[in-house]
Amino acid sequence: MKRLIGGIAALAAAAVACNSQPPAHEPIVQLAARPSGASTHAGPVAVALAKASHQPGSSAEPFDSLRAFVGVRPMQFRYVADSVRQGTPTIAGRFIVIHELFQTPRILYRLAADSTRWLQFKLEPVGEAGTVGGDFTVDTIGLDSRRQTLLLTLGGQNGFWGGSSAYSQTAIVDVTDEPLLLLKTETLREDINYGRDSDTVYDEDAAGSESRTQALAIRNHCIVLGSPRQTSQHGRSHVQASHVIRPTPTSMLPAGRYRYQGGEVSRVER
Repeated sequence: MKRLIGGIAALAAAAVACNSQPPAHEPIVQLAARPSGASTHAGPVAVALAKASHQPGSSAEPFDSLRAFVGVRPMQFRYVADSVRQGTPTIAGRFIVIHELFQTPRILYRLAADSTRWLQFKLEPVGEAGTVGGDFTVDTIGLDSRRQTLLLTLGGQNGFWGGSSAYSQTAIVDVTDEPLLLLKTETLREDINYGRDSDTVYDEDAAGSESRTQALAIRNHCIVLGSPRQTSQHGRSHVQASHVIRPTPTSMLPAGRYRYQGGEVSRVER
């Protein structure tokens, strides 16, 4: 596994060990036509899915869906010129992550090291809308030896009068050719109330929190998802209840092991 922290730090190799349980947008157009002279090495999976996405009545999920997703489908992207990277250095000669204030980070990659055109896409939202800030990491992961896949994680915290909220969402994208979304899920949603009697008077006895979490790990070339869990804590008594959420919320995926092979994502076992 190789990680690009914040999209600018150098790649760092890390081992991954499917047997144990895991602990304001710039407009983006629909699938773009490949420019003349660009690589034509798109595999049958990417080509077939790209064609299917243009068919009337296609079941492809819309870009702004907040539901969790697992499968294989094309993402929205655009081709951009080399000048767009604004001097940002490349990672491994192929990847760039551009951060902009109050914007979802943009991911750029090119199909060949000498190409002057880049494919650009953004992390699709899932769960709560409006989570554009915070920390963003990109890991390269080995799910299929013939494909290049990225693990994208966006997380952070938003403060407001009398409380705060924390979030984390994860997506896995195949960037061998045109970007293909394999999975997206909300791995953390936490709302914290500091407690208050009014707009100006705080009351610790009224303080509390509600959180929803789902563990995700990459083990032995598999995606391992834990059961979504919910925790609540209220008042000074610190009475806490933790249980598996049933049914699974639409922002999270069913627990189990998922394998990406032969152009398909399949659930191996719970």
